[in-house]
Amino acid sequence: MLCGKWIVLQVAVHAERRVHWALLNKGYECFLPLYVVTSTARNARRIVEAPMFPGYVLCRQNTQPSGFVVTTPGVRKIVSFAGKPATLEDHEIVAIQQVTGSGQKCGPHPYLRVGETVMIVSGPLQGVRGFLVRGGNKRRLIISVDVLTRSIFVEADSCDIVALSSVSVGGKMFTAA
Repeated sequence: MLCGKWIVLQVAVHAERRVHWALLNKGYECFLPLYVVTSTARNARRIVEAPMFPGYVLCRQNTQPSGFVVTTPGVRKIVSFAGKPATLEDHEIVAIQQVTGSGQKCGPHPYLRVGETVMIVSGPLQGVRGFLVRGGNKRRLIISVDVLTRSIFVEADSCDIVALSSVSVGGKMFTAA
């Protein structure tokens, strides 16, 4: 694993996979979160994987100059604010990796700023934090990525979710920041 911060790359439309593989071949650590969706093209239903964040690829910035990243075909730019690359926190990457690798139904969700912060306290998503919303008769945990102003959801059992202000996992007490 390489050291460094996770940065956000804006890529050409429908170029996420091509950019992801090109950067991996250049030796970068990249992450392209995918989710399963049913496509109904040409009156045929099929299950496909789609990018969780269309138009973006996540890449760990390492010691190589970032110019090598932006010269990759399909990369439009490094998402920046005030001239500095926008970075993701490690806990955001870990949460997205846990969710997309859990086998639970997940997908993009409108970005949320307000709502109760909760944590899943048991099961394959233990320790994942996000906002709780109701999705039909199920509970959904919304994980927001501030830098991208995008969110993803994962369905979870109500009995596994507690308010972050009163979370105890493995004897450790968590409080809201």
